[in-house]
Amino acid sequence: MHKEIESDIKNVQLLAERRAILCRVAARLFRKKGYDRTTIPEIAQEAGMSVGSIYRYVKKKEDIIYLLYREAVSQLEQNVYNVCAAELPPFEKLFSFISRYYRFIDDNRDALHVGLRDMNLFEGFRETLQKQESQTLRCIESILQEGIEQGVFAPVRVPLLAYNIIMLGHMWVMRSYRLKGMTIDEYIAQQYDFIQRILTPGPMGTPQPEAEEPQR
Repeated sequence: MHKEIESDIKNVQLLAERRAILCRVAARLFRKKGYDRTTIPEIAQEAGMSVGSIYRYVKKKEDIIYLLYREAVSQLEQNVYNVCAAELPPFEKLFSFISRYYRFIDDNRDALHVGLRDMNLFEGFRETLQKQESQTLRCIESILQEGIEQGVFAPVRVPLLAYNIIMLGHMWVMRSYRLKGMTIDEYIAQQYDFIQRILTPGPMGTPQPEAEEPQR
């Protein structure tokens, strides 16, 4: 995920802005039509660009997939994983992680849907996504283990619950259409409440933290 994508554009800001547009449009089309059935001319039309100008920003369609996931990894590292090292009470830290992680998923749902559905199409991407999932798993496990050691969380099978939290995020990508108009805020609140009940020792009594502002 660290290779450079060739471009004829020397203006760094312009390059970043146009690539962001290409990625957003392409992710939507890849999700709707499939990666193989989406063409560069279709992406150009949706992005309001000519085919020739697109090839100034990327050299091939696969470059767009690479850019999508490079940006996703950057967002995880800057806005989600840093919660693990924060000095917060266990329940507040867990809520902060879940809120940021699920909002990240919501913001990148088109790209993540394509990755989860079509990862076998792209050489090396399965390994990349699995590596990122492992890092996410370790972060959640550390939060859960810390809460258990402090006597705040009930003893649970940490790897199993951590993996369940990740899968609940994946469900928002792949099955949210079945939730009849539920918003991401409602989804976060209800899933956190479910997880909180599992982790609260004895009778429920731990207040739920207020929701964070969405990460942008």
